[in-house]
Amino acid sequence: MTEQPRRSLLYEVWLLSTSIQMILDRLGAPLQISADETAVLATLRFNGGLSQKKISELTSLRRSTLSMMLGRLEKSGLASKAKNPADARSRIFSITEEGGRSLERLVEGIFRIEDAYAEQSGIAALTSIEEVQRMRERILRIGEEQVGKA
Repeated sequence: MTEQPRRSLLYEVWLLSTSIQMILDRLGAPLQISADETAVLATLRFNGGLSQKKISELTSLRRSTLSMMLGRLEKSGLASKAKNPADARSRIFSITEEGGRSLERLVEGIFRIEDAYAEQSGIAALTSIEEVQRMRERILRIGEEQVGKA
């Protein structure tokens, strides 16, 4: 009899993440906005104007991928780019009014899904958000510690 492989929390979280990305891609399809672009727009909305480096840090998107994505968002009028007054070599990206309206449409769909999850699971959405944030922070911290030991 073959022993069953050990199940992995990180693998299940990765599957959850890719499933969420697929759902966000579907929500954004009518607006031609990908899941990653939704994350960038939300990051700009929550944080105001940011450099590409800071957006990359906050979203965990590779800078090369982000560069192309920011170009698409700017070209479609969803984000704008301006000189960084603190560093002439970098640019500051912001969400535009049109980007804000598009993000609001996406957020409505996201909240419908979250509300349905809360109703079906009996778990308050805010509790779930806080729990996921704590889990993400712990996993990142422990992962960085363990990778450093390897």
